[in-house]
Amino acid sequence: MAPNPPIFRTAVLVALATLTACNGDDAAADAAGTDSTGGTAATPVADTTDDGMPTGADDGMTTGDDDGMTTTGDDDGMTTDDGMTTTGGPSDCEDDDDCNDGDLLFCGDAGVCVGCDEVPGGDGDAACAGLGAGTDVCGDGVCVQCTEANAAGCDGVTPVCDAEAQACVSCSEHSDCPGSACHLDEGSDETGACFVGDDVDTVVMAANTADLEGAFAGVPVGADVLVVLTGSMYSDTTVNFAVDAEVAVIGDGSQVIANNIVGATMSLGGPSIVYLSDLTVAGNISGSGINCSGEAVWLDDVEVRNNSQVGMDISGGCDAHLRRTVVRANGSGGIVASDAAVFLSNTAVVENIDTQTIAGVRLTNGDFHATYSTVSANLAVADAVDNIQCFGATTGEIRNSIVVAAAGDSAANCGALDWTSNVVDVGGLPASNVNLGYNADWFSMAEGDFHLIQQGEIDLEGIAQWQAGDPLTDIDGDDIETVMPSYPGYDQP
Repeated sequence: MAPNPPIFRTAVLVALATLTACNGDDAAADAAGTDSTGGTAATPVADTTDDGMPTGADDGMTTGDDDGMTTTGDDDGMTTDDGMTTTGGPSDCEDDDDCNDGDLLFCGDAGVCVGCDEVPGGDGDAACAGLGAGTDVCGDGVCVQCTEANAAGCDGVTPVCDAEAQACVSCSEHSDCPGSACHLDEGSDETGACFVGDDVDTVVMAANTADLEGAFAGVPVGADVLVVLTGSMYSDTTVNFAVDAEVAVIGDGSQVIANNIVGATMSLGGPSIVYLSDLTVAGNISGSGINCSGEAVWLDDVEVRNNSQVGMDISGGCDAHLRRTVVRANGSGGIVASDAAVFLSNTAVVENIDTQTIAGVRLTNGDFHATYSTVSANLAVADAVDNIQCFGATTGEIRNSIVVAAAGDSAANCGALDWTSNVVDVGGLPASNVNLGYNADWFSMAEGDFHLIQQGEIDLEGIAQWQAGDPLTDIDGDDIETVMPSYPGYDQP
């Protein structure tokens, strides 16, 4: 017999309830010897189930056990504990096309939809690749772009696997491209890609000065050149480069590039983009370290020091990006920028001394941004301002930094800059800046080392406040607190 429809069952139950109520009335009448109409009642005879519910042949219901209700089912039906039969459905899936619920995209051996880690045959990566959705790796049962163990699908302008997000992202550090370099500049045609495969035209292993100078000679327009320094001392180096191309020079931290010329050791002009990483530009006893009037120069983990003239001369629209870099002990100021942009992150501009008027940083009609940096102990002998001088329409910001001078004032004419959460030695700045003056006991001071020591840890704690876009680590790779206040400057003790 087919299962009773819900409407029928409800009607039966209502009828039974009504009958029960009527039976109650009849029972009272029986006790009086009359029926409910007032006449003499005959003794009723009725069949009942074990639970007292009447049954009848015409209602299509069979008697049951304790609940009194059962229905019969066919071969693929299921009888529940209350006696009601439900119709069983087919298996969850016959093939992968039947599986489109969330992360369970594959039909397993048991005929149910499963994740990629339970596919028949066990090759989850192949199963994910077969979807053609660009998520060709099986990670924790889910199809993703990559995992820490398998980043083979990350290439082009997204060559790096973000292991937490399990997604391919652009490179943002040269270390994201082992043995190579990263196209960091936004002016690049390949921003976010590594200097590998189709994204590099020439690789030069430079063991000496001739190799280094030769790597810059004859570079064609539009080329990408990777120069890996394998020597140690690159004396008498002169680089003059002004080609619309990108060149990355990558060291291991031990290499020194030096010269003795009237001019710069490295002059970068035209539409060139040059990356320097893990090296030192030092000791030009007649000239400056780096001149840039090209499109951009990037210094990561670089030291520019002990040049007789200015450490860096930036002009002509060049964007100079300094990350985890130290500019120190140069003879005519640290950084001079005119009609250019300077970006400091985890960088120190310290102990640059000029017998004339150039301070640590001199800005003219420029754009200046410094975050988690230290500009301190610079000296312009013939000027009262030692650290930052602003001229013309100079704009930008200084945040979470230390800007203090051993003598004189730290800054002049820089009111157009936004100052936030810095340690300073000048007044009249917003309240988030703390005017503490200068204390040599804050710093290590060994050969330009401005890491904080005990007194600095005490006095400068909790002044900086991280914001989105700020560096996540300091010059040594130590974490910067992103929620609670932290230390200003390039070092988190």
